[in-house]
Amino acid sequence: MKKILCVVIATMLCMPLGVFADATGAQAMQEALVCVKNKIEVPHELSEFSPYSYENGGKTSYTFMWQNKESDTSMEIASDSEGRITNYYFHDSKLKSDKMLTKLSKSDILTFAEEFIKEALPEVYEGASTLVFREKSWSVNGVNYNLEFVRTYNGIEVKDNAVSVRITVYDDVPCVRSMYANINYDAAFENEGETVADYEKKYREVFPEEVIYKDVYSSEKKDATVLVYRFKDSETGFILASTGEVATEDPRETGGDEVFDTADKNMAMGSGGAREEVLTEKELAELSKVKNLISADGAFKLLDNLPHVKIDSSLKKESYNISQRNDKYIVSVSYASKDKDYRLSASFDGESGDVLSLYAGKYSAAARTFEMTPAKKKTADKNTDEFLKAALGDKLYGFELVRSDETKTNVSYDYDRVVNSIRYISDGIYVSYNAQDGMIASYSLDFDDMRSFDAPDGIIDADTAFSRLMEISPLKKIYMKTGGSYKVCFTVSEYGKEIDAFTGSEYNEYAWQKAEEYAYTDIENHWAGEKIAKLAEVQIGLAGDEFCPNDGIMQSDALRLFASGTRGRYYLDYSDADLYSELIREGILTEEEKNPEKLVTREEAFIYMIRLAGLGDVAKLSDIFKVEYEDGHLLSEGNIGYPAILTGMGVICGNGGKLRPNDTMTRAEAAVMVYNYMVK
Repeated sequence: MKKILCVVIATMLCMPLGVFADATGAQAMQEALVCVKNKIEVPHELSEFSPYSYENGGKTSYTFMWQNKESDTSMEIASDSEGRITNYYFHDSKLKSDKMLTKLSKSDILTFAEEFIKEALPEVYEGASTLVFREKSWSVNGVNYNLEFVRTYNGIEVKDNAVSVRITVYDDVPCVRSMYANINYDAAFENEGETVADYEKKYREVFPEEVIYKDVYSSEKKDATVLVYRFKDSETGFILASTGEVATEDPRETGGDEVFDTADKNMAMGSGGAREEVLTEKELAELSKVKNLISADGAFKLLDNLPHVKIDSSLKKESYNISQRNDKYIVSVSYASKDKDYRLSASFDGESGDVLSLYAGKYSAAARTFEMTPAKKKTADKNTDEFLKAALGDKLYGFELVRSDETKTNVSYDYDRVVNSIRYISDGIYVSYNAQDGMIASYSLDFDDMRSFDAPDGIIDADTAFSRLMEISPLKKIYMKTGGSYKVCFTVSEYGKEIDAFTGSEYNEYAWQKAEEYAYTDIENHWAGEKIAKLAEVQIGLAGDEFCPNDGIMQSDALRLFASGTRGRYYLDYSDADLYSELIREGILTEEEKNPEKLVTREEAFIYMIRLAGLGDVAKLSDIFKVEYEDGHLLSEGNIGYPAILTGMGVICGNGGKLRPNDTMTRAEAAVMVYNYMVK
């Protein structure tokens, strides 16, 4: 009877709309907790419990933390006032996996994630609302998986409504490590309605294309530039699907701007929320450096002593921060007046106390009465022009004014460098003039005379360029909040797309930021096909639609593949120059061994993998190893340790009792070595 009553109460407490309307303080927190625990099971061994409450902008949220310090296990769940979960985190130090690859398939991982989300966030699946897996979010690092599910309404994506999940697989058992849910449950959706004709044309009218020069940031192409087409100023937006008119997103709801004192906040949380951490020697060494930095009082004193900086008794010390920049510690402090109409901030070298930056901003009564008249604007233009000519001389004529903005008191000017009548966006000038005080308020210049520029002869025309941009990033429908409700809009399916101005092919200098999606057409009936496909599923493979499993593998591909399996998949995205630079620097390869296009032998492949696995020094102790392969005598002198270790690890087993050390390693054999290493 007691159990039934508990379930009835829990059900009543989890009813939507108004259930928490009359509940306040501890009672409201308790009701939210009941809802949370009805969705997610808390392990009974997590006996220590700490609840936190936060109120900001009139909204209350909760964080509940359970832990067991002895076993180093904890769970944290955050919810809104209705008990709807917004964040989840789980940690258990006992959970470990010696494997770098799981036997679970992508489908298994997705199903597990979806089942967890449906239990934790049942409210998302009400009515015409649901969650759909975003295929491009699939990201794998060993046995760690990151996934994102986007909310849709009547099959149309809802902007900025999504759930991200991180899953770790321990010995083929999946576990949700964290989840973040950003869902607007109060959203009001308008019907889709009719779609306007020629919506691509209407989109182009407000978001046109342009051709520009931009830098190529590559160690192999130093000082080079590239000509690309993109959307003008990289600005892409939204048009209403029903009319083609520009749609502006409503400002997002935010809380108040109150500043919480860190010490007081920690005290409010209570000692139950603290975690004991074991610090390494390196961490302790860094902390000792921090202890010797300028203190808050010292930093504010330095700021107080700066000449011509207005600091009076009405200002309150607002912040003191420590950060790192290029291996140097930076100390930053700020003042603010009580009514926040005046702020003063500065940063210093944490060790020497040298001033690195300063900003002062004030909204005064004088500023309210000052008006930027045409005559004052003309004076601002004239004085700024005189300043630029004096500062830059003839170099100024290589720049073009692309934007000028003015407020009641200030005029700012943005210039881009122009080469061959085309904007070069990496060089420019920014200058701001304070018309009220009659002075230059700020100024900065970027100019690189070492850059090279291709002539624009033969670039594709603008119409063709826009068509190509639409091909690589077609317009899609999306619900966006505009005018107080969610309306169906058109926007590009992917932001920031660019195309080569000569060929029209997609230009993506930073392709390494997105993991390759490997899929092969020639492995279905191959003896290694399943293992090659499994590696491809976790984003490990070699570029191309065909894997060519029976071909010999080049040194650069072998090193890239082995490194991705033993260290991390990001090695697949390295250029040859960066790959060899790192491996030679670390002693994995010598300069004499470097030969990117050479087909590697099986013996060389054994050596590369063992070195990358960090066992090279052990393998050199050849006297302690023995191999049973009948052709082991064909190994080079002193190299018996490499195949011996791989055999013991289950990475290789020979072929018919033979190592074949002098044969060329095939691409399939290399992939199977990686698979076996990661699984075993």
